[in-house]
Amino acid sequence: MFIAFCLLVQDVTLHSVQFPENKSVNLSFSGMKGAPGATIDAEVRFKSGQAQIELGYRNLKPAVLFGGDVTCYVLWAVTRDGSAENLGEVITADGDRSADYATGIKHFALMITAEPYYLVDGPSPLVMYVSDRTNPKKIASDPFVFSSFAAQPMVATHSIVNAEESESHNLVLTQAEKAFELAERLEAKENAPHIYRDARVALTQARNLDSAKKRRETIDYARRSVSHSNEAIRMTLRVREAQALAQRIAEQKAEFEAMQAKVNQSAMLLEASLRAQAESAESLAEAKRSIAEAEQQLAMLSSERAMMERERDKALTERDVLNRQKETLSTERDALMSEREILVQQRDQLRQEQSHLEQEHARLLDEKETLSQRLEGALSQVADTRASARGLIVSLPDILFDPNQAQLKPEAQVVIAKLAGILLVMRELTLQAEGHTDATGSADYNMSLSRKRAESVVSFLNAQGIDASRMSFEGFGFTQPVADNETKEGRAKNRRVEMIIKQ
Repeated sequence: MFIAFCLLVQDVTLHSVQFPENKSVNLSFSGMKGAPGATIDAEVRFKSGQAQIELGYRNLKPAVLFGGDVTCYVLWAVTRDGSAENLGEVITADGDRSADYATGIKHFALMITAEPYYLVDGPSPLVMYVSDRTNPKKIASDPFVFSSFAAQPMVATHSIVNAEESESHNLVLTQAEKAFELAERLEAKENAPHIYRDARVALTQARNLDSAKKRRETIDYARRSVSHSNEAIRMTLRVREAQALAQRIAEQKAEFEAMQAKVNQSAMLLEASLRAQAESAESLAEAKRSIAEAEQQLAMLSSERAMMERERDKALTERDVLNRQKETLSTERDALMSEREILVQQRDQLRQEQSHLEQEHARLLDEKETLSQRLEGALSQVADTRASARGLIVSLPDILFDPNQAQLKPEAQVVIAKLAGILLVMRELTLQAEGHTDATGSADYNMSLSRKRAESVVSFLNAQGIDASRMSFEGFGFTQPVADNETKEGRAKNRRVEMIIKQ
């Protein structure tokens, strides 16, 4: 069940700033009642006829939490004359972040609203945040009242201040699903079939990636689906507007043709009456009373004819108006066709960019494989190294520690110092040190000794300049043998410190 947003505004007071050339102006934002408790600020710099806006925001909860038709936030540049320019979507997919926007307007205020899709032509009354009044000692701001809001979308809750985001559900995917659902309700499949299909394909891919727990790829395809759905919605609304206009023109044309037929019929009746009157006047020329009656009828018919002529002139004027409206509709249709061609070109360009990104991804995978091979080779020169599903495992034998001691011998320090050199160069690598013993002695003793030896390795690497946040250690005692503890050779292999290197 949906409810109307009880905190929607009929008008809002904004503060317009005339931004100076080549000077940055910082703006803070205030949230309207019911808005999520986010911190938002903006830096605006007007240069070379363009206002560059850097918007920063923290703790901004996704708009889809409102439910209903709401899927996103939109940033608006609002002027004192009541116009509002859509600057673009305020994306919340990655949590705290910043985004850049631009406008050619020089004197404006900023406003953020919740919307059903981000390509809306006008702001909804679901106002979330507005830019604050500036410090008059630094730069003046002029207050004004804005009330030119568009239609109100439906929502399921009046506030998301206390709403909790689910860690198990991707809200960007939810936004894509709601935007696609809105496109379906508006019958975008019939009015914008190609864009609708692209939106559906991207959404299906996002759902599959979400099931595979690939969050970044899921977000990428979900954003593509949102973009396609928004384009399909906008094109559908344009088509509906054109259809409604064509319907109005057809109705007016039918009314005009009916009126024209009525005028023609009246003219024919008038001419017939005039001929009959003339014949009657000729046949009754000698009868003055009949002539007087005929003259009276003629005057009446003349008056009716004059009235018919005025109606005809009015109908002709209305026909001219309809013709001009028809020409306007034709121009708008041509503009829509041009816009469609541009959208097709943009789609082709996006496909080319996607192909380039896929090639770049393959290249990076090759580079990663090459780098992994080089890393394994470099580590093999330091100590015994093998590849595993967990990463590259570098093993330090027991001979690098004194018996029952955790302190590294000098020869062990030389080996680990070489490893530190590799880690200093390849800063994307992480290390997990794991200590192991044979089965001689108690479990508690061996667990403690193995942990201390692993800790000694990490401490030495830290002293060599490796950030502690990149390393961890653990002791396993004799719980993970690699050889038989019943033989001397097996026990020697089990006494080891293994370092798992990951990228």
